Amino acid sequence: MRASAVIVGAAVLAGCATSPAKLAEGDFHWTAAAYPSSWESTYRAFIEGFRTCGGIYPEGQIYQDSQEGKIDIYLPAGFGGRSQWVFGKIRVIPTSEGSSAQIGVLKEYDRRQKQGDILAEWGRGNYQNCI
Repeated sequence: MRASAVIVGAAVLAGCATSPAKLAEGDFHWTAAAYPSSWESTYRAFIEGFRTCGGIYPEGQIYQDSQEGKIDIYLPAGFGGRSQWVFGKIRVIPTSEGSSAQIGVLKEYDRRQKQGDILAEWGRGNYQNCI
């Protein structure tokens, strides 16, 4: 009975989750970072950071036609795996000096505005700090 209430409660909450595309830009704390590497290498460095650190779940796409990589970041589910709750998002694009990233973390998960700085380091291949 108690387990049923937890499952029903989780289902109700999951139904309230908002997709990354429907969140407003103002819902995020934004961090901008520049990298000397190509946009593909920077994108791969972010993905490797998620693999190395674990705990949050990336869902990434590479768009060769527009030369950009996008990563939606989700919180973990209660029983393992990815939940529907968005943590943040990253957009990596080429620049004349290499690449840049716009890193957004939902304000409710980034009260001290430190998470974006940690993620920015992942784009450099620095995984010493995990979220």
